[in-house]
Amino acid sequence: MLPPWLRVLPGRTPSATVALVLGRAPVLVDAGSGRVASRAAIDALLADAGLRPGDLTAVLLTHAHDDHVGGVGRLAREHGVPVALHAADLDHRCDRAFLAFDVPPFPVDRVLADGDVLAAGDRELHVVHVGGQTPGAVVYWEPVDRIALTGDLVQDGDVAWARFHEPGGVAAMAAAVHRVAALGPRIVVPGHGPVVTDVPAAIARSLDRYAAWEHDLPAAARHAGRRAVVHTLVHAPRDAAALARLPWARHVAATVGLPVEGAVDELVAGLAARGIVRERDGLLHATVPAEPADPAG
Repeated sequence: MLPPWLRVLPGRTPSATVALVLGRAPVLVDAGSGRVASRAAIDALLADAGLRPGDLTAVLLTHAHDDHVGGVGRLAREHGVPVALHAADLDHRCDRAFLAFDVPPFPVDRVLADGDVLAAGDRELHVVHVGGQTPGAVVYWEPVDRIALTGDLVQDGDVAWARFHEPGGVAAMAAAVHRVAALGPRIVVPGHGPVVTDVPAAIARSLDRYAAWEHDLPAAARHAGRRAVVHTLVHAPRDAAALARLPWARHVAATVGLPVEGAVDELVAGLAARGIVRERDGLLHATVPAEPADPAG
């Protein structure tokens, strides 16, 4: 299914998928969460290809959310790997004002723009600026084998959450998917979920969902809120009051028309009914398969 020049490390919460492009100029696309388990998995991916981290010629970031960029600082600082990120995400690292996640600062050696062409392995990756979930989100497009590395776009069975709290946020996600569709990809490697081979069906599902959300912003808010709850709890168990203090909770509450505490309780109850969240010793825990937490201390 995948060509021999491309290897994929499936994401395991809280890490997004990482792709390795092989050849004379090997590059990594995205860098996972930065947890010890994520770093070890990336090192194993490289070792299986006969590479060490210092052999990479670049880390190409699709966008600046923590599950995609958390591991990039280690590669840059310890191994001198250059980092590439779109200009519009330079001041948007990890979406602090919405998700409240942070990572240590990391250098950006190449500031990307739409239309840039990057050496990757023995191939060329074209930078396609799509925006949507972050201002600088990009797709990396390989036109010979028609493979798109899409960050959070065009998933199999789900869709990327939309910036429901910003004017035009849902429409921006639909526009980003349309830009991917215009490329005519044969295979999509998204940041979450399996590699997509029935690309037209995945694109149609995404566009249908965003079209519905344009007329139902509370549904978009609840979708984003559920993902924020799980992502937060994977990092560390918390009680509902702690969740209600996070910035995304205020935006969800305002959109669904509930007090913040009520909106969080609704999200948690829905996830608990599906077995995704459970309470233990007064704290909420995510039950999804996840990378082991880093050792204390």
